Amino acid sequence: MNWVAIAALVMPIMAAAAPTTDLMREVLGRKLVQYAAKSFDLPERDIQLRVRQWPNIQDNGWKNREWIVENRSQSTDVGNQTYWLVARQGALVHDEYPVTVDLSVTVNAFVTTGIVSRFVSTKEIPCVSQPTRITHDFRQIIRSKNDLKGKVTCQVIPSGRVLTRDMLMDPPDVMKGDKVKVSVRTGDLVISADGITTESGAVGDKIRVYCTTTRVYLVGTVQDPNTVVIEVQ
Repeated sequence: MNWVAIAALVMPIMAAAAPTTDLMREVLGRKLVQYAAKSFDLPERDIQLRVRQWPNIQDNGWKNREWIVENRSQSTDVGNQTYWLVARQGALVHDEYPVTVDLSVTVNAFVTTGIVSRFVSTKEIPCVSQPTRITHDFRQIIRSKNDLKGKVTCQVIPSGRVLTRDMLMDPPDVMKGDKVKVSVRTGDLVISADGITTESGAVGDKIRVYCTTTRVYLVGTVQDPNTVVIEVQ
C-alpha cells in the first residue's frame, strides 16, 4: 500500500486553513481510508477519498490518542460524506472532529453498450462487466449476474450507463411476443381468437395485439397473463 499516495489524496483543498500537520493528515487519512474500505467490504486500493477541509486539530498529544472513525448518518454511501474522528484516551473521549470527504469507489459493474428499451429481458441487455468508478448510489449498483436473473428493464437506458437496481423490475404480466387469447366483447356477445402481443404490459394496461385468425392488429386491455380483452361499443 502506497501511503504516500494516500496522504496526497487526502490533502485538504486549502492546507493553510488548519494547523493540522502533514504527519497527522497521513495517519488520520489512513484511518479514514481503512474505515471506508471496511464499510464497503472492498480492498483499500479501490477507495478514492479526498478530505474537503481538515478540522483544526490542535492537540500536541494526538499521537498518544486512540483515533476511531465513526459514520453517524443513517446510511452508508459514496459521494459527499461526513465522518467523525474521535480521539480517545483510555475509556474517555478526549475530543471529536467532523470531517467532510468526497468518497468514491472502484468496482466491477455492468455497463450498457447500446440503447436498451423498456421491458427488455436482462438476458438480452447489451452490457459488459468492467471496473467502474462509482460516485453515488453505491448500494444500487448491480455487481453480480444473480441480481440480473428474472428481471426486465423498467425504463429506456442510454448506452454507457451503469446498471442499477432501480432500472429493473419483475417481468410484467404479459411480455411482447406472448401468445394470448383475444376476447372481443360487444354487449352479451363474446368472440375469442388467438393472438400475439406486440407490446408488454401489466394487468389493466392497454396493449396492441396481432390477431392471428383475422390477421389484424387490435388494442385491448390485459385481463390476465393469458387474455387480452377488446370492448366494442
